[in-house]
Amino acid sequence: MSADAKAQIAQAIAGVIEEVPALAPLKLVFSVELRGRGDTQQFRVELPGPKITREVATDARVSVEMRREFFNAMVEEGARANFVNGGGVEVRGARVNGRMLSYGGDWLTVRRDGIAVLDVRNVIETVEGARILYRYEGIADLGPDGFERFLAGESPVAPLRGAPRMSTGHPDFLWLNRLQCVVAGEINPAAPSAMEVFALR
Repeated sequence: MSADAKAQIAQAIAGVIEEVPALAPLKLVFSVELRGRGDTQQFRVELPGPKITREVATDARVSVEMRREFFNAMVEEGARANFVNGGGVEVRGARVNGRMLSYGGDWLTVRRDGIAVLDVRNVIETVEGARILYRYEGIADLGPDGFERFLAGESPVAPLRGAPRMSTGHPDFLWLNRLQCVVAGEINPAAPSAMEVFALR
């Protein structure tokens, strides 16, 4: 496993240098600590190179610590972030009206091409008191430089598209279980996001 980790660390460094070429001649020693289930791996990384060895980097000037599964996803897919639903978002429709509860959230992966892959799971509480699981996967296009801007802490406005499904045991809303829907909207950090959901016939 350490051999795989070394290769992934080298891949991650190569990706950063490709995005920021000015870092290539940087002289630096840093430590990488990857925490897994019952196992912690420590590496010393020396630049330029990189020269990667599995040891405690006592001379490190920078320390990087993260869970192994997050590191794997970051190297292979892009950057990940989790957003918790604060609740209170209004839901309005011809047959469903209510609000989002403060359950669930958005599991977001931003790929290196600037596409944000969404995995959203929320609970709607209708005015009748029914609770409906609302979940969808989709994408938001952050632009060609979206990955770099996301890592820099920026959150650009972006169109969002997804394919929601709903699930409930409430007798008045069982018809929702039969629907495949589509959602269209916009991610806008400066304003509440407005989205429209349509059922496919």
